[in-house]
Amino acid sequence: MLASTLLLAFLLSADVDEASKDAGEQDAERPVETPRPPIEPRRPVRKDEPLREVNISDIEVREIETLMKDLYPASIVYISPVTTGCPCEDGSDCTDQVWSIAQKDNRSYELSLSRIEDQWQVGPLQEWWLMRDRIVFEMNRWQRNRAKDQPWNEYYQTYLEFVERMEDHRQAYPVCVRD
Repeated sequence: MLASTLLLAFLLSADVDEASKDAGEQDAERPVETPRPPIEPRRPVRKDEPLREVNISDIEVREIETLMKDLYPASIVYISPVTTGCPCEDGSDCTDQVWSIAQKDNRSYELSLSRIEDQWQVGPLQEWWLMRDRIVFEMNRWQRNRAKDQPWNEYYQTYLEFVERMEDHRQAYPVCVRD
């Protein structure tokens, strides 16, 4: 049974290949697929090891506090110990990371901050997730606040715009570059 199924699949794929060649497509003219991001992009997570030999300096603490307060004004900031290494999506210039939490108005905002080119910043992976979360928030707000008597075609057009934004954003997922 399995052999006949595999043979059928092989013959069907051969027919498709022949049909595309008959339609005038040349193998050399086929577009090269660009690398796609993973099906399930990975979120930044808190790492507790390996710890950096020298944990964190006062200057680095002030740099991180300034960065977090720019993102979340009037917040109290918690900074984890510094760990060495970064996810490949943050690039080869990333050397260290901290997990930072800003607390404001009984809410917590957690971010992975990366040390890239000797400067603490929101790395490409964390930035991608922040933008994704903004798009999802805007879509949810739109769905909650839309007029119930809105014509279907207007609703559907706006929905398609959100879907397109999410797909464009998914395509912008930071790609691991191997040296």
